[in-house]
Amino acid sequence: MDKNKICEGSVTMAFRLLIRIHESMDFWEKKLGSNGYLNYLSNVEAFE
Repeated sequence: MDKNKICEGSVTMAFRLLIRIHESMDFWEKKLGSNGYLNYLSNVEAFE
């Protein structure tokens, strides 16, 4: 494999992941309000 291709692929993956995280934050903000997302995060941390 070409090194540039591998690098390009991982950048694309990271970018897609960022978009997905941003979209889910949007979703939780609409669902729970702006600090609802933070509450959700702390609940997740509490379960772990």
